[in-house]
Amino acid sequence: MANQRPLIPFYAVVDVSYSMSGDKIEAANKVFQEVANTLAVNPVVNDKLRFSLVSFSDDAKSIVPLCDMSTFVGPLPTLTVEGGTDFGACFEFLRTQIDKDVSQLQTDPFRVFRPAVFFLSDGQPTDTGWETKFAELITYDKATGVGNKNHPIVVPFGVEDADQATMEHLVQPIGKSRCYMMSSGSKAAEAIKHMAEILVMSALSSGTSGAFTLPPVSGSGSGGQLTAVGPAEAVVIDDDYLD
Repeated sequence: MANQRPLIPFYAVVDVSYSMSGDKIEAANKVFQEVANTLAVNPVVNDKLRFSLVSFSDDAKSIVPLCDMSTFVGPLPTLTVEGGTDFGACFEFLRTQIDKDVSQLQTDPFRVFRPAVFFLSDGQPTDTGWETKFAELITYDKATGVGNKNHPIVVPFGVEDADQATMEHLVQPIGKSRCYMMSSGSKAAEAIKHMAEILVMSALSSGTSGAFTLPPVSGSGSGGQLTAVGPAEAVVIDDDYLD
Protein backbone atom coordinates (compact mmCIF):
# COMPACT_ATOMS: atom_id res chain seq x y z
CA MET A 1 0.00 0.00 0.00
CA ALA A 2 2.82 2.45 0.86
CA ASN A 3 4.23 2.20 -2.66
CA GLN A 4 0.93 3.00 -4.36
CA ARG A 5 0.45 6.45 -5.80
CA PRO A 6 -2.47 8.51 -4.42
CA LEU A 7 -5.27 9.16 -6.90
CA ILE A 8 -8.33 11.39 -6.46
CA PRO A 9 -11.45 10.93 -8.64
CA PHE A 10 -13.06 14.30 -9.47
CA TYR A 11 -16.67 14.47 -10.72
CA ALA A 12 -18.18 17.67 -12.13
CA VAL A 13 -21.96 17.19 -11.94
CA VAL A 14 -24.06 19.64 -13.95
CA ASP A 15 -27.82 20.27 -13.80
CA VAL A 16 -29.12 20.29 -17.40
CA SER A 17 -32.80 20.77 -16.59
CA TYR A 18 -34.87 23.04 -18.83
CA SER A 19 -34.21 26.06 -16.61
CA MET A 20 -30.54 25.89 -17.67
CA SER A 21 -31.49 27.01 -21.19
CA GLY A 22 -29.74 29.93 -22.85
CA ASP A 23 -26.72 31.63 -21.36
CA LYS A 24 -26.32 29.10 -18.54
CA ILE A 25 -25.95 25.98 -20.66
CA GLU A 26 -23.77 27.91 -23.12
CA ALA A 27 -21.53 28.99 -20.24
CA ALA A 28 -21.37 25.44 -18.88
CA ASN A 29 -20.30 24.05 -22.25
CA LYS A 30 -17.63 26.69 -22.65
CA VAL A 31 -16.14 26.55 -19.17
CA PHE A 32 -16.06 22.78 -18.82
CA GLN A 33 -14.23 22.53 -22.13
CA GLU A 34 -11.74 24.99 -20.69
CA VAL A 35 -11.49 22.89 -17.52
CA ALA A 36 -10.78 19.80 -19.61
CA ASN A 37 -8.14 21.63 -21.64
CA THR A 38 -6.41 22.93 -18.51
CA LEU A 39 -6.33 19.54 -16.82
CA ALA A 40 -5.15 17.80 -20.00
CA VAL A 41 -1.90 19.76 -20.20
CA ASN A 42 -0.95 19.58 -16.52
CA PRO A 43 1.23 16.51 -15.80
CA VAL A 44 1.02 16.94 -12.02
CA VAL A 45 -2.77 16.79 -12.15
CA ASN A 46 -2.85 13.85 -14.53
CA ASP A 47 -0.49 11.90 -12.31
CA LYS A 48 -2.79 12.14 -9.28
CA LEU A 49 -6.29 12.94 -10.51
CA ARG A 50 -8.99 11.51 -12.78
CA PHE A 51 -11.87 13.63 -14.07
CA SER A 52 -15.46 12.90 -15.10
CA LEU A 53 -18.28 15.13 -16.33
CA VAL A 54 -21.81 14.04 -15.38
CA SER A 55 -25.10 15.66 -16.39
CA PHE A 56 -28.48 15.19 -14.76
CA SER A 57 -32.09 16.14 -15.35
CA ASP A 58 -34.83 13.50 -15.17
CA ASP A 59 -31.97 11.00 -15.07
CA ALA A 60 -28.18 11.20 -14.97
CA LYS A 61 -25.42 10.11 -17.34
CA SER A 62 -21.66 10.24 -17.80
CA ILE A 63 -20.79 12.79 -20.47
CA VAL A 64 -17.09 12.10 -19.95
CA PRO A 65 -16.30 8.84 -18.15
CA LEU A 66 -13.67 9.08 -15.43
CA CYS A 67 -10.30 9.38 -17.16
CA ASP A 68 -6.86 10.90 -17.37
CA MET A 69 -7.69 14.06 -19.33
CA SER A 70 -4.34 13.99 -21.12
CA THR A 71 -5.63 10.91 -22.96
CA PHE A 72 -9.01 12.40 -23.88
CA VAL A 73 -9.25 13.06 -27.62
CA GLY A 74 -11.34 15.84 -29.14
CA PRO A 75 -13.80 18.36 -27.68
CA LEU A 76 -16.15 17.39 -24.87
CA PRO A 77 -19.64 16.22 -25.88
CA THR A 78 -22.12 19.09 -25.80
CA LEU A 79 -24.35 19.48 -22.77
CA THR A 80 -27.98 19.97 -23.83
CA VAL A 81 -30.98 20.95 -21.72
CA GLU A 82 -33.59 18.32 -20.93
CA GLY A 83 -36.47 18.19 -18.43
CA GLY A 84 -36.75 18.24 -14.65
CA THR A 85 -34.29 18.44 -11.76
CA ASP A 86 -34.26 14.95 -10.26
CA PHE A 87 -31.71 15.03 -7.44
CA GLY A 88 -32.52 11.47 -6.37
CA ALA A 89 -31.77 9.99 -9.79
CA CYS A 90 -28.47 11.88 -9.82
CA PHE A 91 -27.38 10.65 -6.39
CA GLU A 92 -28.39 7.08 -7.18
CA PHE A 93 -26.40 7.23 -10.42
CA LEU A 94 -23.36 8.66 -8.65
CA ARG A 95 -23.34 5.89 -6.07
CA THR A 96 -23.40 3.20 -8.76
CA GLN A 97 -20.89 4.92 -11.04
CA ILE A 98 -18.42 5.80 -8.30
CA ASP A 99 -18.44 2.20 -7.09
CA LYS A 100 -17.61 0.99 -10.61
CA ASP A 101 -14.89 3.59 -11.08
CA VAL A 102 -13.21 3.00 -7.74
CA SER A 103 -13.25 -0.76 -8.28
CA GLN A 104 -11.49 -0.28 -11.62
CA LEU A 105 -8.93 2.15 -10.20
CA GLN A 106 -8.08 -0.20 -7.38
CA THR A 107 -6.99 -2.84 -9.89
CA ASP A 108 -4.23 -0.41 -10.93
CA PRO A 109 -1.25 0.72 -8.82
CA PHE A 110 -3.17 3.50 -7.06
CA ARG A 111 -4.25 4.27 -3.53
CA VAL A 112 -7.66 5.74 -4.24
CA PHE A 113 -8.67 8.79 -2.27
CA ARG A 114 -12.24 9.60 -1.32
CA PRO A 115 -13.92 10.91 -4.52
CA ALA A 116 -14.84 14.59 -4.86
CA VAL A 117 -18.12 15.76 -6.39
CA PHE A 118 -18.55 19.36 -7.58
CA PHE A 119 -22.32 19.69 -7.90
CA LEU A 120 -23.93 22.55 -9.87
CA SER A 121 -27.66 23.33 -9.90
CA ASP A 122 -29.72 26.39 -10.80
CA GLY A 123 -32.98 25.32 -9.15
CA GLN A 124 -34.74 23.18 -6.60
CA PRO A 125 -35.25 19.41 -6.88
CA THR A 126 -38.44 18.38 -8.66
CA ASP A 127 -38.52 14.92 -7.06
CA THR A 128 -39.48 13.83 -3.55
CA GLY A 129 -37.41 11.52 -1.39
CA TRP A 130 -34.08 12.68 -2.79
CA GLU A 131 -32.76 13.15 0.75
CA THR A 132 -32.83 9.35 1.22
CA LYS A 133 -30.82 8.81 -1.96
CA PHE A 134 -28.33 11.44 -0.86
CA ALA A 135 -27.96 9.83 2.55
CA GLU A 136 -27.27 6.48 0.86
CA LEU A 137 -24.56 8.16 -1.20
CA ILE A 138 -22.70 9.92 1.60
CA THR A 139 -23.28 7.88 4.77
CA TYR A 140 -20.50 5.61 5.97
CA ASP A 141 -19.40 4.39 9.40
CA LYS A 142 -15.75 3.47 9.14
CA ALA A 143 -15.75 1.69 12.50
CA THR A 144 -18.48 -0.77 11.52
CA GLY A 145 -18.15 -0.71 7.72
CA VAL A 146 -21.85 0.10 7.41
CA GLY A 147 -22.92 2.36 4.55
CA ASN A 148 -21.28 3.50 1.35
CA LYS A 149 -17.56 2.84 1.59
CA ASN A 150 -16.93 5.06 -1.46
CA HIS A 151 -18.81 8.05 -0.02
CA PRO A 152 -17.72 11.25 -1.76
CA ILE A 153 -16.71 14.70 -0.66
CA VAL A 154 -19.40 17.06 -2.00
CA VAL A 155 -18.91 20.73 -2.92
CA PRO A 156 -22.28 22.17 -4.06
CA PHE A 157 -22.72 25.30 -6.18
CA GLY A 158 -26.09 27.04 -6.34
CA VAL A 159 -26.93 29.61 -9.01
CA GLU A 160 -30.04 31.61 -9.82
CA ASP A 161 -33.07 29.86 -8.20
CA ALA A 162 -31.12 27.27 -6.19
CA ASP A 163 -32.18 27.17 -2.55
CA GLN A 164 -29.36 27.86 -0.11
CA ALA A 165 -30.70 25.52 2.58
CA THR A 166 -30.84 22.69 0.03
CA MET A 167 -27.31 23.40 -1.19
CA GLU A 168 -25.97 23.52 2.37
CA HIS A 169 -27.61 20.15 3.03
CA LEU A 170 -25.35 18.68 0.32
CA VAL A 171 -22.05 19.77 1.87
CA GLN A 172 -19.82 16.80 2.77
CA PRO A 173 -18.01 16.41 5.06
CA ILE A 174 -19.93 18.80 7.27
CA GLY A 175 -17.63 21.37 8.84
CA LYS A 176 -14.82 20.72 6.35
CA SER A 177 -16.22 21.23 2.86
CA ARG A 178 -18.23 24.30 1.86
CA CYS A 179 -20.92 25.35 -0.58
CA TYR A 180 -21.02 28.32 -2.92
CA MET A 181 -24.07 30.42 -3.75
CA MET A 182 -24.44 32.95 -6.55
CA SER A 183 -23.85 36.42 -5.11
CA SER A 184 -26.62 39.00 -5.14
CA GLY A 185 -26.63 40.96 -8.38
CA SER A 186 -24.47 38.44 -10.21
CA LYS A 187 -25.27 36.67 -13.46
CA ALA A 188 -25.65 32.90 -13.51
CA ALA A 189 -23.35 32.45 -16.51
CA GLU A 190 -20.57 34.34 -14.72
CA ALA A 191 -21.15 32.34 -11.53
CA ILE A 192 -20.78 29.10 -13.52
CA LYS A 193 -17.48 30.42 -14.88
CA HIS A 194 -16.37 31.13 -11.31
CA MET A 195 -17.31 27.57 -10.31
CA ALA A 196 -15.01 26.25 -13.03
CA GLU A 197 -12.17 28.41 -11.72
CA ILE A 198 -12.62 26.97 -8.22
CA LEU A 199 -12.71 23.42 -9.58
CA VAL A 200 -9.49 23.97 -11.54
CA MET A 201 -7.70 25.54 -8.55
CA SER A 202 -8.84 22.64 -6.39
CA ALA A 203 -7.59 20.14 -8.98
CA LEU A 204 -4.21 21.85 -9.26
CA SER A 205 -3.79 22.06 -5.48
CA SER A 206 -4.97 18.49 -4.98
CA GLY A 207 -2.67 17.21 -7.71
CA THR A 208 0.30 18.97 -6.14
CA SER A 209 -0.39 17.78 -2.60
CA GLY A 210 -1.87 14.37 -3.32
CA ALA A 211 -4.80 15.19 -0.99
CA PHE A 212 -8.14 16.81 -1.71
CA THR A 213 -7.80 20.57 -1.36
CA LEU A 214 -10.16 23.52 -1.76
CA PRO A 215 -8.54 26.95 -2.05
CA PRO A 216 -9.15 29.49 0.72
CA VAL A 217 -12.15 31.71 0.11
CA SER A 218 -9.93 34.74 -0.49
CA GLY A 219 -8.17 32.86 -3.27
CA SER A 220 -11.10 30.98 -4.79
CA GLY A 221 -11.38 32.58 -8.18
CA SER A 222 -12.03 36.09 -9.45
CA GLY A 223 -15.02 38.33 -9.87
CA GLY A 224 -16.94 37.72 -6.64
CA GLN A 225 -19.73 35.95 -8.51
CA LEU A 226 -20.11 33.30 -5.80
CA THR A 227 -20.40 33.63 -2.03
CA ALA A 228 -18.81 30.84 0.01
CA VAL A 229 -20.65 29.28 2.94
CA GLY A 230 -18.34 27.35 5.24
CA PRO A 231 -14.70 27.45 6.36
CA ALA A 232 -12.81 30.43 4.91
CA GLU A 233 -9.39 28.83 5.20
CA ALA A 234 -8.04 26.28 2.74
CA VAL A 235 -9.79 22.92 3.07
CA VAL A 236 -7.46 19.92 3.08
CA ILE A 237 -8.80 16.39 3.56
CA ASP A 238 -5.70 14.22 3.70
CA ASP A 239 -6.67 11.29 5.93
CA ASP A 240 -9.47 9.58 4.04
CA TYR A 241 -8.13 6.97 1.63
CA LEU A 242 -10.36 4.11 0.63
CA ASP A 243 -9.16 0.74 1.91
